Amino acid sequence: MFQKQTKNVQYLKTVITQLNRDINDSIRKKDIETEEIRVKLLALTYSAWSEAQFTQIIYTPNAFTIDEINSMIKIKSIFGKWEKLINLSFEKIETYKYIEKEKNMQKLKDENRNSEIQILCQEFQNHNNLIKEKKDEITYFLKKYIKEPSSIRNKIAHGQWINALDDSEIRAKEPPPNPHLKINFDLTDKLSKLNPLSIMREFEVHTELGQIIRKIIEFKSKGFTSEYDIHMNKIKLRLEETESFTMERKREKLIKVYSSYQKQREN
Repeated sequence: MFQKQTKNVQYLKTVITQLNRDINDSIRKKDIETEEIRVKLLALTYSAWSEAQFTQIIYTPNAFTIDEINSMIKIKSIFGKWEKLINLSFEKIETYKYIEKEKNMQKLKDENRNSEIQILCQEFQNHNNLIKEKKDEITYFLKKYIKEPSSIRNKIAHGQWINALDDSEIRAKEPPPNPHLKINFDLTDKLSKLNPLSIMREFEVHTELGQIIRKIIEFKSKGFTSEYDIHMNKIKLRLEETESFTMERKREKLIKVYSSYQKQREN
């Protein structure tokens, strides 16, 4: 399963890259209709990639038990699945470190080095505090860049590309008295403002979060902190770099370059 999903993840990543290029091409040519269609397809493909990467990670060889895998798969929302994956992954770090501490404590007792036991316990507590900070941080990014935008992508996946419908009214047995209540105006507005910059930003954050989880599984406790910091710093740096780059600036830049290219060809 891991190898099969790895191929799916790699292929979908290629599709995302190509769709982003196609969107840039639509922007250059001022083809608004094609641009909007491709943006929706990009969001749809990103959702598929997120599911594929999740499945790939949970089936990493020797990473999780069958019961752990089943407990993650049965969760309906993609955010819930990733949240459970993070919790289980960090639990493995805590368990690994606890077993390591107990072995070292027993060794100190056997060697009558009781004065060092308190130091060992304090180091263990400091490590636990650090791990909690890391877990809280990665959960924050998960909520901000995966959970919050997922409601929009979910609407797209269910065919609601223009008007986002109110889920509670879709499930209602009787039609509502006011037909206007069928529209979720907040999500409909967000759908209309969906753009490739925000989707690609989410994709890049999501990619690094996946790398962090892989490192947790691979390194358990040993060497995890440095690997975590590498990928988390990539996320923060990328977000800082793109914070001031708006869709308006992107559009202006692409059109300007394309217009200049067209003039050169004419001459």
